Amino acid sequence: MTARLPVILLAVCFFSTAVNVSFGQTFWQAGTGDWFTAANWTLGVPDAGSATAFDAVIDNGGTAQLQSAGGSVRRLRVGRLGGFGELLVDGGTLNVTDDLHLAEGVTGGAAMRVQGGATVNAVDTVVQFSSDDNCLFQITGAGTVYNATTSFIVGRAGNGVATLSVDGGAVLASGTSSISSNGGFGTATVDGAGSRWSTTGAFNVGNVSAGTLNILNGGTVHVGTALAISNTSNVNLNGGTLRFSTATGLNRLAYTAGTIQLSGNRTLDTDATVAFLYGPFLSPPASISILMGKALKVEGDANQFQNNRTVTVNGGSLSSTNHTIGLLTNGGGFVVVNSGGTITTTSNVTLGDVANAFGTATVSGAGSSWNIGGSATFGSVGTGTLSILDQALVHVGSALSINSLSTVTLNGGTLRLNTISGLNRLTYSSGTIQLAGDRGVGADATITALYGAIPTLPTGKGLTVGGTATLTKPLTIDGGAFKSTSLAVGAGGSLIFNHGVLELTGGSVSGLANLVVPANGEFRASGAATTRITAAAGSIITATGALTLGDAALPNGFYSNGDIAVGANVVTLADANDAVLDSGAMMTIGAGGIPGTLAAANGLTLDFGGNVIGHGAIDTPNSAAKPLINNGHITGASPAEPITLAGYVKGVGALDNVDVTGTLAPGFSPATVTLGSVAYAGQLEIELGGTALGSFDRLEHTLGAGIAQLGGSLIVSLINGFDPALGDSFEFLTAAGGVNGTFAAETLPSLAGGLGWNVNYSANSVVLEVAATPSFTADFDEDGDVDGNDLLQWRGDFGGPGSDADDDGDSEGNDFLLWQRQLGSVPAVAAVPEPATFAPALLALVLVARRPMPHPLKKNRRS
Repeated sequence: MTARLPVILLAVCFFSTAVNVSFGQTFWQAGTGDWFTAANWTLGVPDAGSATAFDAVIDNGGTAQLQSAGGSVRRLRVGRLGGFGELLVDGGTLNVTDDLHLAEGVTGGAAMRVQGGATVNAVDTVVQFSSDDNCLFQITGAGTVYNATTSFIVGRAGNGVATLSVDGGAVLASGTSSISSNGGFGTATVDGAGSRWSTTGAFNVGNVSAGTLNILNGGTVHVGTALAISNTSNVNLNGGTLRFSTATGLNRLAYTAGTIQLSGNRTLDTDATVAFLYGPFLSPPASISILMGKALKVEGDANQFQNNRTVTVNGGSLSSTNHTIGLLTNGGGFVVVNSGGTITTTSNVTLGDVANAFGTATVSGAGSSWNIGGSATFGSVGTGTLSILDQALVHVGSALSINSLSTVTLNGGTLRLNTISGLNRLTYSSGTIQLAGDRGVGADATITALYGAIPTLPTGKGLTVGGTATLTKPLTIDGGAFKSTSLAVGAGGSLIFNHGVLELTGGSVSGLANLVVPANGEFRASGAATTRITAAAGSIITATGALTLGDAALPNGFYSNGDIAVGANVVTLADANDAVLDSGAMMTIGAGGIPGTLAAANGLTLDFGGNVIGHGAIDTPNSAAKPLINNGHITGASPAEPITLAGYVKGVGALDNVDVTGTLAPGFSPATVTLGSVAYAGQLEIELGGTALGSFDRLEHTLGAGIAQLGGSLIVSLINGFDPALGDSFEFLTAAGGVNGTFAAETLPSLAGGLGWNVNYSANSVVLEVAATPSFTADFDEDGDVDGNDLLQWRGDFGGPGSDADDDGDSEGNDFLLWQRQLGSVPAVAAVPEPATFAPALLALVLVARRPMPHPLKKNRRS
């Protein structure tokens, strides 16, 4: 019995190999199917805690789909020993307690995709373990996370190519990482904002064979320690971020654009990595330059010692925790920021930190800035020099100290600070001073020192208060600029606005009886400027957000004879009566294709010569007591971007590219008004006081395209005792570009003596006509009698709304019977056969009329 045991064991081993099953391994045996369906596996669903199915293999050409939480396996093989395998993890979770290999064996490719916010955890992961066939691994989508706690390898061995992509905001985290680690071929791409591959340890690109790493479009590769790039491999950085501590093989880095992030403190004028990437240093005064599209981020402090070298941020950016220039005696350095470059120092800046050391910084040009989160100290012992020129900004978060022989020059730029010492060493030729917090203008020592005991802002100088500015002495804006969140005028204070710029950013105005915006003066604001506003000819009011202007308690609460830029905002004009835009006013609504809104709760007057242009709405009440009186010009940007008038509109001014959704009552008494293209979606009120031109309202659409788009309601009234007679007609609307549509409803005055109205529509006009009211309900052709022509008219209208003798809304047999009854009453019957002899013909007509017939378009409507 014992002698037969080896034979039995050999047979068992042979059998196990033949059916591709070994103890603990469960094999995928379906095509495309659910991971959690037991029948899809040879030994049931894999489970890392199982005694019989703790490992899993997908190598039959099928695709396993894991789409819910709870996936668990010890070892996972996707693509193995000549068989292709594919795994999709979509929104689920999968825990691999040991290693995960793709494409294991001499042949057999693999594909794996993790997406939809899924989470996969593994100890080690190898993409392309040893196969000569290709392998694809994709981690995609925001919220999708792949964790490889020990290592992640792309292309370990074999002649196949391993391709990894991390995109769409997905995250790959690993202990260490390698691309083409042991003779394999690997390519990895991290693409898109939020997409990230991070390691706590080293990252190797290439070893025996070549590897490629692409970091693109906001993607990030974060290397915890050392980055090594072999001499046959490539790293491409174009718009993303690459972080490391140390690096070798940087000559294989193609740095087109993006950010290099370096751990620890860095000495900018001696650091070899900085020099290689942004230099190189040659001999003094050689420099490094960070150009547009590139950024250097130092996680610790950025220092410059004594080499008299220059760090130029020429359109790019430099950031660090602290920045010190001049740390050694008799040495120092230079910083130049220009062409829109930026430096961000989250803590403090020191220029000239030790005796006889110096630091010099120049920030110049629009968009160029140095943002300092903490304090800035110039010449703590040595000498510091800062120049802020030509629209550049230096923002100091807390205290600015100008010591010893140091100087700060402000000439055309902006300096922001909280407190300042050494103010006498500030040379202020032109530009803007920004002061944090609330300030008393007239009481604040810094403001007094800079602008005088009675503060004056001349041309070229500006003052910005970050909070509320309280005036306790007169403040004169004489060509300069003053800006604050809110403005309060206290005892002893006043505002003298000669010319220049006054700006409020979202706050309010108090204590000011009348804000006068002068010629050559601009008032920029958002928030509530709820004080009387008087804007002179040549002035400008610019809304920078939602804005209320004027005093609703005053009958002269708002008046402007200048320009007003509403933009894509809501601007409300407050006045106890109608707000006034005088003859020199030019108001622009909307910006960049986005509509704006002008609102006036008590009405608005646009005087002769005044203009409102753009795209948006003028929102006034639809009430004759609070009208929009338009004696100027209201012109929309185009028919597709009109100005909508929602209120009651009267006056003799022009309208073009305008939609009337409220009421249009032209003139003040009957008037002829010249218009462009108008869409009548509300009410049109027409007054008739006679038949002569000028005695009734007339709308002539001759400007621009000159199109009248009809709809809404026509309301006609008689004035001055006028009593129309038969045959009177009134061409009250003409349109050179055409009349489109008809009025949906007509309200016409009653006439005595059997008279009524016709509203006649033609291609280019609408005419009101006084006509005789039909004597007979069966006079379908409205010629004053009932005859055979009326029968023909009834036949043509049969089934439709015309020829409706019984007034039931349609034309049918009852209307024919009424025609037959009224036929004997017509004065002239000679042309119509007797009823008795006409019956056969009538019957034939009735039968024919019951067939569907087209209804002729009637140009005339009688009311």
